[in-house]
Amino acid sequence: MAEDDDPTADEFAKWLTPRDALHLLHHLSDSDAKLAIFNRLQHGLVQSAAKTAKFQNKTANIMRIANGTWRHAESGILVSSLWKTADITIDVPDQKSGYAHTYIPLALFGVRFDSSGLVELLPPHDQRLTENKLPREEPEPADEEPKGPPVSSAHLEQWYRLYEQAYQGADDTEANALVSARGMFPGKSVSRDRVRELRGSRRHGRKKHDLGG
Repeated sequence: MAEDDDPTADEFAKWLTPRDALHLLHHLSDSDAKLAIFNRLQHGLVQSAAKTAKFQNKTANIMRIANGTWRHAESGILVSSLWKTADITIDVPDQKSGYAHTYIPLALFGVRFDSSGLVELLPPHDQRLTENKLPREEPEPADEEPKGPPVSSAHLEQWYRLYEQAYQGADDTEANALVSARGMFPGKSVSRDRVRELRGSRRHGRKKHDLGG
């Protein structure tokens, strides 16, 4: 996807909500995770989009948020409701007014982040999701589950969204998915049935909007 294209509905559905992105970076403190994500949003290392955007009298659905827009959201970002509700209003410069320091609110609802831009923030053993793909001829892992508490459904969903970005086409096999999931959650159990259920449930013209930013 080109950086100035809006994601398709299918692509957008696989992206992470702000709350999910914080869960993914659970190894960082809350403030460190928020700042790391925000810095990458500003500099184009993480792409974002809103399910609905409203600017003056215009409305757009599934609209990519220009990275420069985030530079106007720095004040109060650590305590912003964005991280819980996925909604935020950003005051962006009114480029048509001719007056300095004139701003217009850009309301963004249902914001999501492209998980592929967050991989570098994961601990080294989790980065294997993208950096150490298994060869296709890798033997199937044993069905015996690692001992430990089961991974929560919410965390497993977050893992699968990231897995979908990293393993596509011929690399997307049940064996790869199972090893990837178990490697993501050391010390916890992930059953083959749970991975199989996730993979099965997900198998079923881009445009550009011009709203502020």
